[in-house]
Order: sequence, then C-alpha cells, then structure tokens
Amino acid sequence: MTRKLRSISYIVLVSMLFSGCYKENSNDDINGDTFTDEIITTVDGNTATAGEDSGDITVHASVNKEENDEEIAEETNTEFNALGNTYIGNKGYEGFNANDEIVNSSNYVQNEYKEIDFAIDLVSQHLLGNAGVYDYLVSSNEDGNVIPLTDNDRAHIEKDLYSFKVDQYGVYEDTPLYFNFMYAQFLGFDGDGVKLYIRGHISGFAVSYIVTVYEQGNNLVAKIL
Repeated sequence: MTRKLRSISYIVLVSMLFSGCYKENSNDDINGDTFTDEIITTVDGNTATAGEDSGDITVHASVNKEENDEEIAEETNTEFNALGNTYIGNKGYEGFNANDEIVNSSNYVQNEYKEIDFAIDLVSQHLLGNAGVYDYLVSSNEDGNVIPLTDNDRAHIEKDLYSFKVDQYGVYEDTPLYFNFMYAQFLGFDGDGVKLYIRGHISGFAVSYIVTVYEQGNNLVAKIL
C-alpha cells in the first residue's frame, strides 16, 4: 500500500513538473514572437495608430493642401487696377540684366508682365490725349520716395507732349496719336519700382518713353519721362 502511494505521488510530481515546464516554454514562445511597434501619426490634431482606419486624416490633409494651394495662388495672382483696367501678369524680372529686351511686337502676350501691360496702355492713352493718365502718374522727392504727382512735373509732361505733337509731328495739340508698340527693355529696379524702356512708333515716326511702374496697394502708378 505504501509502495502504491509512493508511485502515485511520484506520478503526480512528474506531471506537475512537466506541466510547469510546458507553461514556461509557452510563455517564452509568446514573449519571443515578433511584433510591430505601435506607430502614432498625428495630422492636424487627429491621432491614429498603424492598422487603424486613417481615411479621415487623409481627407483633412488633402483639404489643407488645397487651401494652401489656393492661398499661394491668391498671393501670386493679385489683381492690380489702373486706367480702368485690371492687370494680373505676375512674371518677374530677376533673370534680366539692364537693357535686356523682355518682349517685342512679335512675342508680346498680355497678362504676363503687368508692368509692361500697364506701361504700354499708359503711353498709348497719354498720346491719345487722355487726361485721366495723370491720376496714375507720380513724382519722387529728394529722398527718392514716391509722392503724388507734383504740379511742376505735370506741367513738364504736358509741355513735352505739346512739343512732340506740334513741333515734331506737326499736328494740332488736341490731335490723338495712335501708338504702335515695338519692344520693351528692362532698365533695372528703382526702389520697389520696375524701370522700363518702351519703344514704338506713330505712323512710322519713332517714339519712346521711360516708364517706372510701382505698386500702391492694388493699384499701379508710374513715373514717365
């Protein structure tokens, strides 16, 4: 009887030892499994972990990108007003050297360089005798700052126009002259302004002006020589 009890006890002990080893090995297998670290992504205040549905985040990111694109478009396509027209050309002049030709009558396209568009219109209206151009002309003070057109500068511009029409071209003072654009040259920057040489002709008679264009708010103004 005693030997039988010992045998039973031995069997129970071996079973317990075997069960414990199996459990420990199972835990080791679990702990040894390869797993992926949790990746947390935050976009615009929203948080998601890897494997979760991030559709909302994608939508928010797309919306934000479109809004940013619209803001950039607004910044680079600001409309400027002058002479009753709207000028939207936004090409710059950084790649040009002084006296470089920018456009001519064969390749000129409107709405590329707003300063050139405005300068051509300004010269054209000036030669036609439109007094409204003086609303968009400015002067400079001794410090080189842009100021409203002075009476002295206006009188000088009017005198030059009279001399050109009557003395050089041989027509009456109030005769409209129709300007035909030939080419525009970049002369450089004048502070915040763009200095241009505008060349054209009137029925074969050459005429040229130096026009410096400035932005004032959403308006364009200029000095003309």
